[in-house]
Amino acid sequence: MATAPADLEEAIQSLDEKQASFLQWQGRWADTARPQQIPPNDFAECGYLAGRGYGKTRVGAEWLAREVYLDTSGYPSAVIAPTYQDIKFTCFEGESGLLSVIPPELLKAYNKSDMVVEMYTATGDVATIRGFTAEKPERLRGPQHCRIWADELAAWQYDDVWDMAMMGLRLGPQPKVLWTTTPKPRELVRKLVTPKDGRVIVTGATYDNRANLPDSFFDQLAQYEGTTLGRQELYGELIDPEESGIIKRSQFRLWPADRPLPRFDWIITSLDTAFTEKTLDRRSGDPDPTACTVWGVFNWEKRNNIMLLDCWDEHLGMPDLIRRVRKEMNVAYGEDDDRALIKPLFGSSKPSTSGRRSDILLIEDKGSGISLRQMLER
Repeated sequence: MATAPADLEEAIQSLDEKQASFLQWQGRWADTARPQQIPPNDFAECGYLAGRGYGKTRVGAEWLAREVYLDTSGYPSAVIAPTYQDIKFTCFEGESGLLSVIPPELLKAYNKSDMVVEMYTATGDVATIRGFTAEKPERLRGPQHCRIWADELAAWQYDDVWDMAMMGLRLGPQPKVLWTTTPKPRELVRKLVTPKDGRVIVTGATYDNRANLPDSFFDQLAQYEGTTLGRQELYGELIDPEESGIIKRSQFRLWPADRPLPRFDWIITSLDTAFTEKTLDRRSGDPDPTACTVWGVFNWEKRNNIMLLDCWDEHLGMPDLIRRVRKEMNVAYGEDDDRALIKPLFGSSKPSTSGRRSDILLIEDKGSGISLRQMLER
């Protein structure tokens, strides 16, 4: 049975200040939002993969604040963004952030130092929304939440942050996570767009929000039309990482194993040395190795080509590294009278006039690489 206008007006007037404020807030957002900006009600994970300026921040803030108000449990929620500045100036204090969308009547407190928002719920209780930076995965080891808004996760420094957050998403009967990001070919993003039960993916482009953005902005965007960057940043397309770089997988071909190597015009040996002998990987704690690649430049089928001839990595102190490099520089590669194939590692048995040895030794100008270069020059 429909409610008469007079009855509706009377019902609104019977609401307290907080209830009336909530209804007005939701009415404004319903009138403003595009249909795609309203996440579905039933999901375990919802991802927004869209271009710059689409309105992803507004989606995350509106969804999280509404969910907190309607949840009668009072369980805490979390916001995770790439850096502290992103949490503070975008997700919390930004013009589309939480403090912008939550009505003043529903905001109990905001702690700038700890990045905590306290908000009244429909029952009059107080629930918290706490901000976390993706720079410190261990900060999420312990806290529990019933819902999480993960912002710009393609820019997160560590994928471990997602794992730690999901292990703490265990409060309430139906924990939820909503993530919003402009895509990048990161392993985490590629994993999260894979179809899965309970996962909803919404895609969109910068141009979907044209009505709320200045014309001058779109004039600037014209230069990116048709480019890989434009496909990613404007149209929210997840670019295949193997086709997005300077060297693409489609450019690779295997040289037949039974064919002698070609005659090389140049051979370059490249070294990425460990910074010091004791340098450790910050995430794994493993020692940092020295890596070597050998590249041959040759002409084949009327065009220039580059061939990866050899590669290795090993943990070597300076004396052993010097000896290893000197031996590597004695390796000869390429087509000659002996039809010789690659002779990797410690030198070639071919005569000194046979094949081609490295023309250039390229050493990264840092740490132990500087010492290595100085010793080899001596």
